Amino acid sequence: MKKSTGLTTELRQRQHLSLTQLQFVRLLEMNTQEIEDEVERKMEENPALGREDSAGTELPQEQVTEDGEQFNESAEELQRKDYAADDTPYYRMYANNRSADDDRPEMPRAAGGESLYDVLLSQLGERSLSESVYRMACYIVWSLDRDGYLRRPLGLLVNDMRIETGEQIDPDDAEDALRAVRDLEPHGVGASDLRDCLLLQLKYLPESQERDDAKRILTDFYDAFEKKHVHRLVSGLKAPQTRVKQALNLILSLNPRPAASLGSDDDNAPVIIPDFVVTDYDGELVVTLNNSVPDLRIEESFGNAVKRMEMNARTRKARESARERSTREFVMEHYRGAKEFISNLKLRQETLFAVMTAIVEMQKEFFLSGDPEQLKPMGIRDVAMRTGYDISVISRATANKYVETPHGNFQLRYFFSGEIGSEGNVHSSRKVKKVLKQLVDEEDKKHPLSDRRIEEEMRRRGYDLSRRTVQKYRSLLDIPVARLRREE
Repeated sequence: MKKSTGLTTELRQRQHLSLTQLQFVRLLEMNTQEIEDEVERKMEENPALGREDSAGTELPQEQVTEDGEQFNESAEELQRKDYAADDTPYYRMYANNRSADDDRPEMPRAAGGESLYDVLLSQLGERSLSESVYRMACYIVWSLDRDGYLRRPLGLLVNDMRIETGEQIDPDDAEDALRAVRDLEPHGVGASDLRDCLLLQLKYLPESQERDDAKRILTDFYDAFEKKHVHRLVSGLKAPQTRVKQALNLILSLNPRPAASLGSDDDNAPVIIPDFVVTDYDGELVVTLNNSVPDLRIEESFGNAVKRMEMNARTRKARESARERSTREFVMEHYRGAKEFISNLKLRQETLFAVMTAIVEMQKEFFLSGDPEQLKPMGIRDVAMRTGYDISVISRATANKYVETPHGNFQLRYFFSGEIGSEGNVHSSRKVKKVLKQLVDEEDKKHPLSDRRIEEEMRRRGYDLSRRTVQKYRSLLDIPVARLRREE
């Protein structure tokens, strides 16, 4: 047997985002409560960050000269803070709790009492799934707990469904249904436990060294992660401590309770604070961001220190001591970090404002009247085309965010719906569901409408639906088949 070697070339296109871009992505996904907490956390971590309206905490002039003693002490203090050993798991270190003195009105529910199940089932209705997979996926959604976890094994759920409905689901269809649920937003729903939840969220982030390290930590060194043994993670990953810290910060940014912000049928549902406010001033709609994020700036002490370092750059290497080098690295690290955060925070605010403005412009009739029938068919792609942003940006900007309007509070995804019908006779799926429900509510309960009759009545009213579409929307609306709706 002859052995041969060869060289082949292959062209691949892969997307790699810098740490700065990843930071922007995470900020964009945050809601009002999360972004306010994140700003406060960053200001506590980074002494180079200050409020625009504050005088700042200036170090005495003699303490920011070349000896840099004050900065060295700050660096050591920060390091002790970052790696102090305590019993708090990493994923709980930065819980997003609003302060007790926040005087803005609490919004415990989205408009119409929309719950976790409503949001997820609505997304399922827009997927191209077989009837068997779709019904199993709906059953899985109804089996999620209030945090979005699926605590019961899939095999047992299949048995549960067979007992309750008499339908036997093929194991392959059940697996496809679970994959469909785990693909829904917010990412992380359908996970079996915390580690699975965090890994599922990482799956949908852009490729990067930071993401790969985070996946390895959760997959191979989860025990060390839970116990915050940073030295074990450094040894296991064979990576510098700074790289490990970046991966840990990425994990910290994930949501251990992905469905908590979507509402719940429980009286203790999380408080929902709208991210936007749309006000009607005599027919003119005004959009505002509803947050208390302060204007940030670089602290003057750090700015002055950087200027002096730039002036002394030519002579530094020849006479720079270890202490002076440590000082310079500390100052530059926090100075650059502060500049990047300020820039990304500003970009986040501008992006969210542009996206919300586009939605209001396209759904102007609804925002003026509050009539759901005025909602036009609109998808994420439509907003992307109007704003010029990528579809992924629109998806992140609208996920888990709410708007306060004169007609109530709505989740942004409420305004997105698919199109039904042919050119010149297009309707939003939400309007179709409303008409179908009204048709069933008004039927003769002694002779309820079959799916075929519903199809005929909908066509008579101008809605060109197939029998399968009627069945799908009837299921989404939790309307039983005709024989179960019959009343004597």
